[in-house]
Amino acid sequence: MPKLIVENDRGERIQLTQNPNYDVTSIEGLDPPSANINIAENANFDGGTKKNSRLNVRNIVITIAIHQPIEKNRIALYKYLKSKRECTLYFSNGARKVFTKGTVESFEVPQWTNKERAQISILCPNPYLIDTEQSQTSFSVVEPLFEFPFSIPATGQEISRLVFNKEETIIAGDIETGMDIRIVAVGSAMNPIIYNTETLENLKVNISLVKGDVLRINTNRGQKSITLTRNGITTNVINNLVPGSKWLQLEPGENTLLYSADASPENLIVNIEYSTLYEGV
Repeated sequence: MPKLIVENDRGERIQLTQNPNYDVTSIEGLDPPSANINIAENANFDGGTKKNSRLNVRNIVITIAIHQPIEKNRIALYKYLKSKRECTLYFSNGARKVFTKGTVESFEVPQWTNKERAQISILCPNPYLIDTEQSQTSFSVVEPLFEFPFSIPATGQEISRLVFNKEETIIAGDIETGMDIRIVAVGSAMNPIIYNTETLENLKVNISLVKGDVLRINTNRGQKSITLTRNGITTNVINNLVPGSKWLQLEPGENTLLYSADASPENLIVNIEYSTLYEGV
């Protein structure tokens, strides 16, 4: 059964579906958003040439029937959907569970009617819907070594081992997406680099790492950053990005990523988080 949850800018939530105080009668704007396509006309032949295209801002319009006591329930709804304030919408159906963030453009309620209906318009700058489950890939795995029959020799017994992989294949969603790359140094290393073996692009940071350092690289559009946390202090090191590096993106389908370093890549633990994006539900 479809579900709609609204979260206001203070983290307070209300489920509007299956709610005795409200009926969600329609939700518009969950389909793939429209696009602006810039076409230049040609003087010498028929038709034109495509110059560029982009998706428009997503506009979600929710219509809600308000039940008795109408005044009380209408005012309660204002708490979650205030004009010009940000909110997060969570949608789920039988196929997908997604969310999007937006700003309330309008909240209209004709009050002198037999059946009050609120119509709320929300503008979402990001045209894509984001899967509620964040995906993760680790370039290291714990190999279990514990077996039966079991005995511990005097010299001790290894029960697990951390195995470092330098290459991983990631299956991305329908839309190209960025990544949050977390590199932890378990020893000294120098100038880590991430490759995409399909696109032949790479991202390299010119930096010397020592044990305990955490290097974070965010390649998501609008959030691009590189920070180093050392001894509990986080600093901006985006200027250490090597010229010619690309802010790597995961293409739809298979992506094979490889990490290395100019010195001691075996001293790096690399984890990647990314979001699965959809055009519609």
